[in-house]
Parts: sequence; structure tokens; C-alpha cells
Amino acid sequence: MAEAMEIPKESLQDLTVCALLHDNALTETRPYKAGMHHKKAIAILQENAARGWIDADIVAQVDACFR
Repeated sequence: MAEAMEIPKESLQDLTVCALLHDNALTETRPYKAGMHHKKAIAILQENAARGWIDADIVAQVDACFR
């Protein structure tokens, strides 16, 4: 199981971009898959945050931007 890691503050901008791209990749329709609703994409991002893979505060901010 992955351990939560400490993230330097200077990396938060990069993480924000990654979270936005992840949300975009989940919600947009691609030739190989249908896009999903924002609520489902955020639920996936929240699961990843609970595992310590991404920052939960950034996920909340991404959610607020696209609600």
C-alpha cells in the first residue's frame, strides 16, 4: 500500500495542474471511452486523496472550480 508522502510547498502548483488534467481526462469523451460526470471524476480524485496519492485540499479546489 502506498504511503502518504510529504509534498514541498513549491510542488503544489504542479499538483494543481495534475489534478486539473486528471479531472479533465476523466470527464472528457475520448475515442476509446465516454466522458464521465464531474461528480464521479471528483469521487475518483477523492479516493486517490484518501490513499495519500494526491492532496485533498487541491481536489476540493478543483471540485469548487467546476461545480
